Amino acid sequence: MKIFLINLGFILLILFSSCKKENENNKLEITIGTVCGWCVGEDSLVIAEDKTHYDYNGRYCSSSNEIKIDTLTNKQDWDNLVSKLDLNEFQKINLNSCDICLDGCDTWITVRQGSYYHHIRFGMGDSAAIQPIRPLINKLDSIRGRFRVNTPFRH
Repeated sequence: MKIFLINLGFILLILFSSCKKENENNKLEITIGTVCGWCVGEDSLVIAEDKTHYDYNGRYCSSSNEIKIDTLTNKQDWDNLVSKLDLNEFQKINLNSCDICLDGCDTWITVRQGSYYHHIRFGMGDSAAIQPIRPLINKLDSIRGRFRVNTPFRH
């Protein structure tokens, strides 16, 4: 009986841990980042329902060389952001610009959920192509702006 209970406990542990991993792999994650030439550097914001991560790297040209911030995701921000995410419209956009190639800036957005993955990279000249997802971009920029206070990206 004791061996049976130990085996049962072990099997339940495996089942529960595999369910948790499957749920984590299905988690929606949205990333926005910008990279610029002329020593401005690059930053990114990774946001999921439970946590947000901001990363700035000044590429050795800035006094604020590297900033990393981890925080819990604000529920209102998350709900508002998800309401602006139209996966069908996002999937239709296929951009891979390279404004940084000419010392400009590129912004990228990546959306992941389970096996779904789509990535776009755009610059200032791509405003017409990204118009269908402009509300999503504006919300991501608004959230990211709170983290940019001590970087060259602050506005």
